[in-house]
Amino acid sequence: MSEQLCAVCNRGVTETLLKTEKSRLPLMPSHYSTLDHSILHHSTLDDLVQAANSGCWLCRWITLSRRWSDMVCLNSHGFAFYFKIFAVDDDGALGRLRVEAGCHVVDKDRRWKLYRLIEDLNKTKKKWMPPINTMGGVFHGFLFEFIFQAIHDEKHMTTSSSTASNLPMIRLLDNWLTECRTKHPMCLPPPSAFRPTRLLLIENEHSARVVETKDWVAHHPYVALSHCWGTTSRLQLKKENMGDLLRHIDVAGLPTTYKEGISISLALGFSYIWIDSLCIIQDDAEDWTKEATTMKNVFEHCSVNLSATAAADSSESCFTYRDPVTIQPLDVTINWQEKKPSKSRFRFGVHWVDIRQTDIVSSPLHSRAWVFQEANLSRRRIDLGRSQAWWHCQQNWACEMHPSGVPDDMPNYNIKDKRMYQNMLNRRLVDRSTPSPTSSFQRRSSQTITNVALDSSCLGNDYLQDLQNHWFEPVEIYSDCAITQKTDRLVALAGIAQRYAQTRGLGLEDYLAGVWRQGLLVSLAFSPVHNRKTSTSRPDRYRAPSWSWASLEGKVSYSKSMVSFTPLCKVADVKVIHRFEHYKAGEVKGGVLHLKGRLLELDQQNNHNSPIKVSDDNFDERQAVKYSTIPPLVVSYLEHDPPCKGRRFDQRKEGIVDGTRRTYIQFHDISELSQHGIRLFLLPIIAGKSEWSDFPGFSGLLLCQTLDDYLAGNPIYQRVGCYNRHAGFSEAALKMLPTVPETDVYII
Repeated sequence: MSEQLCAVCNRGVTETLLKTEKSRLPLMPSHYSTLDHSILHHSTLDDLVQAANSGCWLCRWITLSRRWSDMVCLNSHGFAFYFKIFAVDDDGALGRLRVEAGCHVVDKDRRWKLYRLIEDLNKTKKKWMPPINTMGGVFHGFLFEFIFQAIHDEKHMTTSSSTASNLPMIRLLDNWLTECRTKHPMCLPPPSAFRPTRLLLIENEHSARVVETKDWVAHHPYVALSHCWGTTSRLQLKKENMGDLLRHIDVAGLPTTYKEGISISLALGFSYIWIDSLCIIQDDAEDWTKEATTMKNVFEHCSVNLSATAAADSSESCFTYRDPVTIQPLDVTINWQEKKPSKSRFRFGVHWVDIRQTDIVSSPLHSRAWVFQEANLSRRRIDLGRSQAWWHCQQNWACEMHPSGVPDDMPNYNIKDKRMYQNMLNRRLVDRSTPSPTSSFQRRSSQTITNVALDSSCLGNDYLQDLQNHWFEPVEIYSDCAITQKTDRLVALAGIAQRYAQTRGLGLEDYLAGVWRQGLLVSLAFSPVHNRKTSTSRPDRYRAPSWSWASLEGKVSYSKSMVSFTPLCKVADVKVIHRFEHYKAGEVKGGVLHLKGRLLELDQQNNHNSPIKVSDDNFDERQAVKYSTIPPLVVSYLEHDPPCKGRRFDQRKEGIVDGTRRTYIQFHDISELSQHGIRLFLLPIIAGKSEWSDFPGFSGLLLCQTLDDYLAGNPIYQRVGCYNRHAGFSEAALKMLPTVPETDVYII
């Protein structure tokens, strides 16, 4: 029994553990996972909420979960949930408690209504579709799982107080910071004595002021705050009030997340904090651009990055949902009555991957593009999560429930999640400290790079593997992040690009609007992630060349299974035009990729009988239409407005796109494009071998050419899609390719 549980949970947990323990010995380990020791838990959401409000540890955690709000929403539409509790064996030892929230739906119409409702819920960033529950192959609804992991090591236990005070949390943060400073060589600060242009000096808990560091002789440690701005008005540093803020800022008048950041910084012994809205002049474009170029240094050199993770707006508190009672482990004592009376003690904590998903991955803050960069550049990070505080540094991940570090004894069913987080840590270690796999790749002159390294074939598999793991993977995550100012898409990744270049001996002249000169051809083979509930598009305002993933709004993906490849075209030249030439990792205002390859025109009128068949998934852009099984596709391209026959081709083959406007064509069948004077082409770029297939695959760019360019004989094309086929060309297409003459292709 446990005083931390309500009567229903006590009965369910006790009976489940008794059943599991009694049946363990006679069985072989392979049979453990097949045992059904389920016990009916709460029968309604209302019952569970009432128990949570009465202080039940288990019920509280369920209502704090990211899945709970989904169930409440579905319940409001008439879908009732029931709960069952299981004890699960892991390799012969009691490992987990699992609570399932099930929803039985037999009626076909109701089933589709439920499916559509859940699809709408998953529009929110980072939501996971719950598993489908079937009985005898018949759909019955969805299962929401809540996992509670057995704790076998006492050092994972926190000693936090059960009161509402945050003092125990501050002590723990201070312990993490002290241990990191004294025992973690990987977390030492960079040798450079960088100082942010401005910082906020915390004079006391009531007063602060902006200070400029240009005359500083010594370096002062500082905290860098990450937060969601939201829509609430807040104090900002501007030209007109700069004099006032240099003299005094009343802390009481600041937004809640600012006050919490200042309070925690002061408690940890810091007198300085960097807050973007108070350290960058918000109405000065020149100052903003200058500060954007130093963002990498601001976060790499901060002593700790403090993230207001749980707050969706700067007016919100990070501690709204914090419940110190739930951070304590669940203690359960079982009385055995057989043979001779005895007792067994079990200790459970919430599964760390599950609470990390709720606290960090699914948080409002970590869905923001700027924060992706801030979190990855910082040596140390404190996340003030929905349920508890988290610590991240180069040598340790911990939380209040596991203050010595998250446990390594992960069950096999979640090994993918463990690997994902471990890979994130390893990526930072590689990027910051150890020689890169590309260390043998020496910098070449730009002429050599243009003629040789662009096709990637001379760089070797080590470089390609490094590119896939340490550039493509971050790009996939970053492309799914939200950003308020769409023109900042490249700017908010600039620090990551600068670090990638620095650790691999590259220069920023090798960085081309989101892709790298070295490995360029394989970098072109990105694909948008399509589904019915999201749209992908290229914005009206030019942001990047069509051959860059940064030209698209929406998540992109790369195939990371290719182990080797052969170029199917040659890179003659590539260039981008930067909005500020001294800031080569920032905004671009033009660009062109000049390839020499075999261009295959697609038969739009007879696509089904063509040797190269184009499907819906090949196109970059599409509209989101609710519940539609076939969303309309989109092709967009740049054209001059008004048309100018003179220097148009000469300008665009140099990457100049000034004076153009974006035109959109919506269609359901590619035969409709010819009616708009659009010609479609396929340009094969690489052929490669996958790690899981012996058959060669290939990737090609789906390009369009406007009628004006065709009539003028201008070899100007724009990317509208990507053609990836692991099984390779059809036999007819393979025979066709060598007969096609090589031609110049300029892609803007």
